[in-house]
Amino acid sequence: MSKKDQNNTNEPLSDYGEPVSFNDVWKMFQETDKKFKETDKLLNQKFQETDRKIDRLAKLYGGVSENSKDVAEEF
Repeated sequence: MSKKDQNNTNEPLSDYGEPVSFNDVWKMFQETDKKFKETDKLLNQKFQETDRKIDRLAKLYGGVSENSKDVAEEF
C-alpha cells in the first residue's frame, strides 16, 4: 500500500502505511507551534535590530542636515 492510498476508514496513511492517529497529529501541531514561536522570536530580534539601525541613520541624517543649514546660513 502506498502513502497515497487510503484504508477502509478513509484516514490518511503515514509513511509506514498505517493510519495517522490523533496523537500523531497533535504532536505535529505542537512541533509546528514550537517552530512558529522560534521563528517569531527571531523575527522580533531582527525587527529590533533594524529599528536601531534606522534610528541611527535618522540621527546621522538629521545631524548632516543641521550642519548643512548652519553652513548655508554662515555662507
